[in-house]
Amino acid sequence: MSPPRAAAPYCRTPLVRLDGVMSSYDADGETGSAWADRVDLAAKSTGWGTEAIRLATRNAQASVLAAGGTMGVTDCYRSFRASARRKASARNPRNVASPGRSNHNAGCAIDIDAYHLGGISMEELHAIVKPLGFSPFRDDYLMKSECWHFDFSASGPTPRVDASEPPPEHTQPDRPVHDPRRGRVGLRGGRGLGR
Repeated sequence: MSPPRAAAPYCRTPLVRLDGVMSSYDADGETGSAWADRVDLAAKSTGWGTEAIRLATRNAQASVLAAGGTMGVTDCYRSFRASARRKASARNPRNVASPGRSNHNAGCAIDIDAYHLGGISMEELHAIVKPLGFSPFRDDYLMKSECWHFDFSASGPTPRVDASEPPPEHTQPDRPVHDPRRGRVGLRGGRGLGR
């Protein structure tokens, strides 16, 4: 499969397969499964991004695993057509970025599975990913809207993971699974549509 063309006019960086980045999905397309059962994001159509985001995401996932949590990525790249469909089907289209206005169109943003973080809180996740160049859509991690969306800036700190290193070990953390519906983060309801 050839790489999609990064359509956003502000990003001319070529896109690469996000090999070694774990998705939030297992082989059956379900989320919340054991870390070892999850598939590589590169196998999905949204598994494209810049080389810098690939390295930073692999590093973030390794750091989150070391802290006892999980950080499955639901998507990175989103085509203009997918962005247009998402906006058209949104309950409130004003809350969804128009095609070309989302960093997903340039492979410079990730969405994570915020409902299956393993044994860490959203606050702990933010502390891990921010120094790696990820910026949450909203800094208030208790907000329900867009808590899963992180923009990436390559001008942030240089990722520590080398592209030649194997992906992080896929083990399930020993700590209890984080369930935001039980009050630790305060998220409710389904994912909804977002940037």
